[in-house]
Amino acid sequence: MNMDTELSPRIGGSPSMLMAGIVRGYAMSDIRGIPAQWQEFNRRSREIENTVGDAAYGICTNEEGKEGRFLYYTAFEVTEQSALPAGFTLLSIPAHTYAVFTHDGDVNGVPPFVDRIFSDWLPASGFRHSAFPSMIECYDERFDPETGSGITEIWIPIES
Repeated sequence: MNMDTELSPRIGGSPSMLMAGIVRGYAMSDIRGIPAQWQEFNRRSREIENTVGDAAYGICTNEEGKEGRFLYYTAFEVTEQSALPAGFTLLSIPAHTYAVFTHDGDVNGVPPFVDRIFSDWLPASGFRHSAFPSMIECYDERFDPETGSGITEIWIPIES
């Protein structure tokens, strides 16, 4: 795959979104629990009401006051705040401008791809990383959760 094309995002805005899902905390150096979190989310996702579309989202946010740690949400967008099943939480994401990258392949390739975005593309881009959320993974109909492969969009919130 051509490295220049691979790290050539589209820049676009997104309105605010309300997400409902499962959240867990992880150390940056140990993300082994994320596949099990996705399995739990996939098993229970039908319990979420008022969903928007079919895309599932992986959302990373900084874990307040904990250096080297982050919160990871497996979620669906919802239209309104309604009663949530036990173990689910809401996350409100403000409107943002995003650099949207396309990763095509096995989901295990997403972490090194994201590392390249932050270490190679962002410093040379002329943009600054916006504070919240840290990033969003979008898994739509182009991704096959059975095989763990396909298209994953990586949304990095940016500002000039």
